[in-house]
Amino acid sequence: MTPFGPGCPWYAELKRFGPANLKWCEERVCGWVNEPFNTWSNLGYLAAGLWIMNRSARRGSSAGSAFGAIVIVMGALSFLYHASNNFLTQALDFTGMFMMVLFVLAVNARRLGASRRGLAGVYAVSVVLSTLVLWPMHRAGIMIQWTVAAGGAAIAASEYAARRKSGERGGLMYFYAALGTILVAELCSLADATRLVCDPSLPWLQGHSAWHLIGACAMPLIALHYEKHFDRAWARQR
Repeated sequence: MTPFGPGCPWYAELKRFGPANLKWCEERVCGWVNEPFNTWSNLGYLAAGLWIMNRSARRGSSAGSAFGAIVIVMGALSFLYHASNNFLTQALDFTGMFMMVLFVLAVNARRLGASRRGLAGVYAVSVVLSTLVLWPMHRAGIMIQWTVAAGGAAIAASEYAARRKSGERGGLMYFYAALGTILVAELCSLADATRLVCDPSLPWLQGHSAWHLIGACAMPLIALHYEKHFDRAWARQR
């Protein structure tokens, strides 16, 4: 296929909304999916989300099912971004990640004693505001990827605080496994972004695709760690 350019699908959107703040290593092609491996690797999140939803349904956990649905939405929005590559769809990609991170932060906030009153509203507003702030950050030349890194750090800090408050001991196997998996995924993505490991002519050697596939493996681990807290945090009667 010819390189991505004028006359190709999504090129008009690229000119209208501007480019994303990063160009990943994979060569773009002229088509409805212009980064094939970075796009299709998001199917890993579909598989992870379906697994979480199936397990949660068997356990009767509505909040766990909601988390699984969020993982699927996160993968779908990342799929759209890598298929199209413009700043609007990149911002939507971040919306999916904010939905996941803030869902877990809401759980930990409840464990720390925050009221459930208005929890869903605060969550929705937080997702919207987190997305909107990306535009001024982008214009200022600030790496918007730091927002998700900050969210991950907030999850780790709030988990520590919640466990310290409750006096919980042990039970961190899935949490540490998730952190380790995400760290490996992030290193793959950094190797791609910095071109440490990069060959656009080898579509299977793409660090950002590895970020998607390895990161998707972390989602069931996160769900397994938090499944005992999900419904207690989001239950309407509490």
